[in-house]
Amino acid sequence: AEVFKTFASTGGAADSAGTIDAAAAVIAENLSSTKVTFTANGTNYTATVNGDGYYFIKDTTTTLVDDETGSDTLSKYLLSVVKDVTMVAKDTGMPTDKKIKQEDNTKVAADSAAIGDVVTFVVTTTVPNTKKYVDHFVFNMDDTLPEGLTFFGLDSITIGGTALPAANYEVTAKTGSTDFTVPASEDAAVTTEGGQTIHIVFVDFKDYAEENDLIGEEIEITYKAVVNQEADFTPTGNENEVKFVYSTDPNHVYTGDEPESTDPVGETPEKKTRTYLTKVHLLKTDENGQALAGATFELTGDALNTVLLTGEKYEETGYTAGDGETIESGTYWKLKDGTYTDNDPATEGMDQSKYESTDQTYVKVSLDQVITKAVSTKITATTDKNGNLYFDGLNAGTYTLKETIAPEGFNLDDTEYTLKIDWEDPEATDDQDLKDNAGFSIDESATSKDANGDCMFTIGDNEISTTIINRSGTELPSTGGIGTTLFYVIGAVLAVTAGVILVSRRRMNVQ
Repeated sequence: AEVFKTFASTGGAADSAGTIDAAAAVIAENLSSTKVTFTANGTNYTATVNGDGYYFIKDTTTTLVDDETGSDTLSKYLLSVVKDVTMVAKDTGMPTDKKIKQEDNTKVAADSAAIGDVVTFVVTTTVPNTKKYVDHFVFNMDDTLPEGLTFFGLDSITIGGTALPAANYEVTAKTGSTDFTVPASEDAAVTTEGGQTIHIVFVDFKDYAEENDLIGEEIEITYKAVVNQEADFTPTGNENEVKFVYSTDPNHVYTGDEPESTDPVGETPEKKTRTYLTKVHLLKTDENGQALAGATFELTGDALNTVLLTGEKYEETGYTAGDGETIESGTYWKLKDGTYTDNDPATEGMDQSKYESTDQTYVKVSLDQVITKAVSTKITATTDKNGNLYFDGLNAGTYTLKETIAPEGFNLDDTEYTLKIDWEDPEATDDQDLKDNAGFSIDESATSKDANGDCMFTIGDNEISTTIINRSGTELPSTGGIGTTLFYVIGAVLAVTAGVILVSRRRMNVQ
């Protein structure tokens, strides 16, 4: 007691505090094994020490409160007391949350998106009590994106609603161990590898927080990511997580803004969000259920952005295949009705008037998840050899499907099919069917029905499916079309002929 009294009487308050802290650190290393057990008392944990004397109290556990924050920290050493005293163990606490910000500014734990969409993430926590720490307070954020999301830059960091100066934080991002550069555009991000780790270091955090009286204020970090071509379309979704690393022992001297290997630090529990996508599978068959290749469909919708296509297309000879494309063997010519044929117009007896050009040739290209950017919310693709056409990476919204070119020898189905896809956060509902599809459902009241009144589309494991039938044969002439005109012409000719014969006979009778 006399020694500590001497410390307090010389060198001023700041010097005496530092000297006492140094002495406390020595004492802490040489304590007996005697322990005091803290017991629950309402929301606090307390312990009572009986008997006169001087006591040195050292917190020996970081598991003070069993809650979801996981943010237990050690207490400052206590040099105290000459009589009975009740002590309350305190914890700085670091409640952390992460949400996805919607266009209407609401925040959700899960959302739906399309390939190419920008997703805005908001991470929040609270400024801990840094005052018991001697020098630095380590405070870092680590965020890990899934492969289906590409980092698109930090928007802002605010504390108590005020922007944190750029000098007080450092942001780095890596893909694996390689430094990452944010893509120049959303389109570029779609084809850029995702899965970045984002690391934010708060510089001189203790000084800044205390000088600006920010302890207990909310920290909000906002950044963006783009849904890329590797996005997961299954009910698993695209999950990302965040955690904070921070100082936990005020009796330890931290020397920098990032922890050394021997520095005692804590980690908040990882907070996760999920982004989900869906897809449409169209199967084209004839009336007997046989798959039909070469049917071209146009997909339009209010939530289209970028889509992965599986199907076919035709390109001019000399075309170079891109990623996911395969040029099949064979040469094709385009007909005036928009279809393609492998019948050479130079073949004897071929009707060349049906060809758009007898000189321009084409190759058939098979598409295996080829990235296609929507133009004016419209995408066109053709069924493959198995009659399949996939539009992968769609968001909730209202879509229409319409056949624009029928397979050769089949009648065009010019029906416009409507599909409305709804979304509900699976974390906010107990509907098991909805959870199985990760929040997607079909609004049957706004979706096309078949002749029996059944919905044309079904959903399972985030995939929406439909079968559309083409029928073979020649279409009947339309009303007012050339077919009826031909009948009118023939009828008129017969009427005129009959009139001529009738007049001629009357003249003969007159004579």
